[in-house]
Amino acid sequence: MFRAAFGSRPSRIELPDDVEDYQCFTDALLKPRDLGCEPISSQLYNRECGLPGSYSYWSSSRLVPSTCIPPTLEFDSRVYNGQFSCTGDLYYCTSQGDIKIYDTSDPLDWSLLKTIDGIGIQWTITDADISPCQKYIIYSTFNSNIFLANISPDSENVYQTSSAQINEQIAINTSARNDYAVFSLKFSGEGNKVVVGTNGFSLEVVDLVKKKNICSVPNAHHDDVNTVCFADREGSNVIFSGSDDTTVKIWDVRAMNGRDCQGVLIGHREGVTHVSSKGDELYLISNSKDQTLKLWDLRKCSSKHEYKAFSRTHHYQSGFDYRWNRYPMEGYTKRLAADTSLLTFRGHHVLTTLIRCYFSPIFITGQRFIYTGDYNGQVYVYDAHTGKTVNVLRSLTHEQMLTGETCSRDVSWHPFMPMICATSFLNTIHTYTYDSEID
Repeated sequence: MFRAAFGSRPSRIELPDDVEDYQCFTDALLKPRDLGCEPISSQLYNRECGLPGSYSYWSSSRLVPSTCIPPTLEFDSRVYNGQFSCTGDLYYCTSQGDIKIYDTSDPLDWSLLKTIDGIGIQWTITDADISPCQKYIIYSTFNSNIFLANISPDSENVYQTSSAQINEQIAINTSARNDYAVFSLKFSGEGNKVVVGTNGFSLEVVDLVKKKNICSVPNAHHDDVNTVCFADREGSNVIFSGSDDTTVKIWDVRAMNGRDCQGVLIGHREGVTHVSSKGDELYLISNSKDQTLKLWDLRKCSSKHEYKAFSRTHHYQSGFDYRWNRYPMEGYTKRLAADTSLLTFRGHHVLTTLIRCYFSPIFITGQRFIYTGDYNGQVYVYDAHTGKTVNVLRSLTHEQMLTGETCSRDVSWHPFMPMICATSFLNTIHTYTYDSEID
């Protein structure tokens, strides 16, 4: 993490070769006509009347959550991570001491399936991920180990754990050093490996069956590796990593032992808090402490040599600490000269913690939308086609948002329903659903 001296004033750094931003409409609200279809009620009526072409594919993409349901889940501490499983039948979330797994086969009537008490938790559980088979979960905290937990006691013992074990701790560091924390982890598509990002600037790949580290890149970045993911969750050798050194890097697992990345995405001015893939091995998005979310095309990445040349002559990090300060260049819209992103989205606030962002589900939206958490406890939904803001979901009063304790760190859109769940530092989960009256 880029650390400025406590109490120091962060700098405002405008470079002479910064370029004018591409045309972006984030401050404009998406209108129904932008989707190129009639109101849903009219389409359904026309379909019932048998009129041809009356119900388009984009009808489902109109079902964007808009209304908050009063929270019914309460926790003993802040909720940091929370995601639906790929089938939507489970929702798992982590607080500062435990993991709760809910049965969400009925999306409107959740039941608690299991509570897993964390082992050796330091401050909080930094990340968690569920296995592709939905029978196991991995999680991490502020040390160099990851933890494997069984969700279903009658599941096949694919990781060869002892029947007496509820959680199994796996050491992932390859040296005698034990002085870094795991900030991010993700299962591979096959479920037998995990990729890990650490605040020791390294990337690690762990074989869960063999219980050992099989690949390590000690200096994958020049600062904390805050986030990692596979380019395709179904099965991919390509990994994305985001760091406080401001870059997103592209890696091929088959060539990681050479310690060279396959490409670099340059454009953020501050640390990257989250990366998320569209799943087609071409497009991804990233959230950053520079208060922007960027959409990228891998085919426009820079080489490691181009990045080194640019970073030698361009010093653009302001030195602000996002835990305590406001970003000094908020409102500055010019881009770095080497920025190759397709779109930049602004409006949400990335402060205090590593706030996350994702593409909307393919089944009901065709992944047309991008959504993110927010420091003020809101959820922002952007349109990836026009760059406009689709909706800002709010569950709190203005007075509550001013307290600074309302952050929504993680967000998850149900894969088959117009429902978004957002974790909250108010010790709860906020749920948003579609309201036809707003259509």
